[in-house]
Amino acid sequence: MERAHLATAWRRWLIEFAVFGPPLVLVVSALTGRNAVGQAGRVASSIALALVSPGILRVLRDPARAPLAVATALLFLAMLPQPLTVLSAGHFDLAARGVREVLYGAIWCGSFWLAYVGARSPARMRLVVQRVDTLGTLIAALVYAALAATAMGARFGEIIDSPGEVRTFGPLGDATPYLLLFFIFREIIRRRWLRLSLFVAPFLVGVPRGATLAFAVGFGYLIATDVLRALRRASSRQLVRTLTVAAVVAIAFAGSLRFTDAGDKLVRRFASALAAGGAAALGDRLPSMRRAWGVFDAHPWIGIGPAGYQRHVSDLGLAIEPAESRRRLDPSRAGRPLELEIASAQNQGLQIAAESGAVGLLFYAAFCLVALRTVRRACRGGDRDATEFFRAIDVFVVAVLFGVQTTVWILDKASLGFLTFLLLGLALRQTVLVADRVARLRVGLLPDATAGG
Repeated sequence: MERAHLATAWRRWLIEFAVFGPPLVLVVSALTGRNAVGQAGRVASSIALALVSPGILRVLRDPARAPLAVATALLFLAMLPQPLTVLSAGHFDLAARGVREVLYGAIWCGSFWLAYVGARSPARMRLVVQRVDTLGTLIAALVYAALAATAMGARFGEIIDSPGEVRTFGPLGDATPYLLLFFIFREIIRRRWLRLSLFVAPFLVGVPRGATLAFAVGFGYLIATDVLRALRRASSRQLVRTLTVAAVVAIAFAGSLRFTDAGDKLVRRFASALAAGGAAALGDRLPSMRRAWGVFDAHPWIGIGPAGYQRHVSDLGLAIEPAESRRRLDPSRAGRPLELEIASAQNQGLQIAAESGAVGLLFYAAFCLVALRTVRRACRGGDRDATEFFRAIDVFVVAVLFGVQTTVWILDKASLGFLTFLLLGLALRQTVLVADRVARLRVGLLPDATAGG
């Protein structure tokens, strides 16, 4: 009895850590400014992954049952060839750094494995879903706290002061609007409009062009697939319901743009981008994207290794420091300002192309295909609550893979990567739970809920 109690407590702790551990590390690190917090977070994640490693190995031994688990493992392994090549040339320090970056990224995305192992039963899955909903509330609350602090003349988390506008993100940084996308999609699917407003407001105060475009991609996918499903079933009722939801969301979104200060700023940001043209709209992201493409062109097969792009930009003297302006004086150019660059490619595909070459791109494409297939399978076979939750994951993953084009989300301590892999781990576990239930039904171990009598 005591042993069973300890096992239950352990799995419950695993769920809490998988959902809240990485965001807590980010918040504390942002508020204290101490790198030691991030290191402690990696150590804790490493210990958790080591403890569940027997379960991970069992999953990987059966790739047909859980293909996304194999694809996720291969995605990170595909980043390793270049450090090994560097090692063979005798550059031990560069090779060690490359392998370390792969491990850091894999540890941060270990939320995938922790979610999969922790949600091993329908009851545990329901608990994780509750915790994810709580996480969304906390993310929104952090933005509201940042707004309140600003109103009192204090500063809480990341705030970007631009001419004519202030963009508020909170301690989770400028990825916060992307994180809120999942919870926005979830409430649209559940048609809980009051709770939806809880997430829309903190989404808008970041004045996020990139996240807004990702929302458009995800929402368009949601409505299009629901319309096709209604037409396929010849269900006029479902079609009317889908079009009504689309109209309600469109009207509410248009109203928020028209009648709120944050919405007005967002409209002006888009208007200035359109007036400036596509290249100018990318702003300081464009040099990073072009540079990453140049690196890929020079190293097309296996790239320059994990963290190689960051090292490349730093070696050129262009890497931006956290407390530094994006422009600084360049003595070699008679005092003219030198543009500094964020030390990432500002695009996930280009980041992988630069650091892992064609090999990495091939594995990334395979990962995306398997991920999309998995989340769609997870939408089938569960009850209504489960179907709505995994439908939101489906829409969110489409928005991330096809709508997020101006950020790199598979990085160490990238909060969007943490949430995406957490949700993918849950989707994979759901497909296994449904498959196990169907198998038990076939051998008569469970009553068929659809049978009469």
